[in-house]
Amino acid sequence: MPQPPKRSSTLILLMTLVLVLSMTQVTAGEDKSAEISLSQLEKAYNLIQENYVKPESISKKELIMGAIEGMLKKLPDPHDELYTEEGYRKFFQKVVKGNYVGVGVILGDKGKHISVMETFPYNSASQKGVKPRDIILKIDGKSTADMSYREAGDALRGKQGEEVKLKIRHPNGEKEEITLKKIPVQIPAVEHELLLGGKIGLIDINYYREDVEWRVDAAINLLENDDLQGFILDLRNNGGGLLKPAIGVASRFVDSGLIQKFNKRGEEKKYTSEGNATPNLPLVVLINDRTASASELIAAAIRYHDMGVLAGRRSYGKQYGQNFFQLDGNLYLRLSTMDGFVPEIPEAGLKPDLKSPDYWKDVEIAAEWIKKHAGEKTPLNWNK
Repeated sequence: MPQPPKRSSTLILLMTLVLVLSMTQVTAGEDKSAEISLSQLEKAYNLIQENYVKPESISKKELIMGAIEGMLKKLPDPHDELYTEEGYRKFFQKVVKGNYVGVGVILGDKGKHISVMETFPYNSASQKGVKPRDIILKIDGKSTADMSYREAGDALRGKQGEEVKLKIRHPNGEKEEITLKKIPVQIPAVEHELLLGGKIGLIDINYYREDVEWRVDAAINLLENDDLQGFILDLRNNGGGLLKPAIGVASRFVDSGLIQKFNKRGEEKKYTSEGNATPNLPLVVLINDRTASASELIAAAIRYHDMGVLAGRRSYGKQYGQNFFQLDGNLYLRLSTMDGFVPEIPEAGLKPDLKSPDYWKDVEIAAEWIKKHAGEKTPLNWNK
């Protein structure tokens, strides 16, 4: 799915809802300057209510939302946002539950036009013959050369039953016009596959839902066999999700020790491995510029303990973790609350040990590395 342009932060979502104080409430002992500021804000609100030239155009809720959004824009993290109840529900369903209404594709690297990186089974795109490496030339008659990832993604999502027309160019050069219906899409949290005649086990994690840990365990058990030489863990295009399941996933690949430590307003939070579930075979973690937040946490922990190497391209590079808070009036605030992560994830993103020129070469490069280290056990100093 398309992601916003790279910025200095991303998020590890702790979907913990707590009630917060009203924006006009001041507690005992607060800085007097803060009290004055809130008083000025309340006065401005009242002046607008009493004196604005077109009182019929005033929405009290929109004024308050605008004030909150104005405060958020002054914060250094662009991912701090305000949501209505409907917006929060859609965000939660898409980012945490992995379901939405659309055609079932992940959009790929943009050259002149938008490409298809992946399709999900039993959805409109795959059922109509759309496949990875296809190029989407037009969406509803509009050239994708003029579209951003976000615009293309929004055009492919929507209300159930809506139709969208695509003009596709297949890898063989053939062009085709396809009409797809938008339907509920349920993206699997974990997918797995045996490669090279059972010698390499591929585990692809799409979402950090509550069930992701046991699904990773199940995938490991199904992939294990006498000929297995190693694992590939695919975290590409995975922008993160719930913290606790991500910690659990990282534990599956780290024998013992620190998974993540971070600072939360001066309070240190620390998570350690719950115990490795893999047979300590050579491991390659696939990353790209859409590998973010909780996915970077997992990749960083594996690399920190020399349990595997990273392959692909630099990850997104998160700086802050976030919580959700519920405000009065069915509004939800996504706010940065954590930083100072160890193992560190640089602003420039995690650097791959094995550089790959593009998405389609990643698995091949990872498999070659695993074959080279067949028979070795982790942890190892891979740089030797």
